[in-house]
Amino acid sequence: MHPLFPFEFKIMACTGNAWGGVLRMPDYRVYCLDGEGRISLADWIEAETDEEAIEAVRSMQHGARKCEIWERRRLVKTLDAQDLS
Repeated sequence: MHPLFPFEFKIMACTGNAWGGVLRMPDYRVYCLDGEGRISLADWIEAETDEEAIEAVRSMQHGARKCEIWERRRLVKTLDAQDLS
């Protein structure tokens, strides 16, 4: 460990661009809605793929009626109550 940073960094997966941009894991945003259509949960998920992000949301205990998974401006998946149970 570095003396100025008393914690460990763990890189699980990296994405980059052809011009040598910053390497980082894709960030996914999750918005879960209650029965009245209001946001009951907003959270960030780190996952290597869309499928991993979807499975992470399915494994969460949130009691929502619907969840949307976003990667930047792209809607990855909308999960309804049947998909979440």
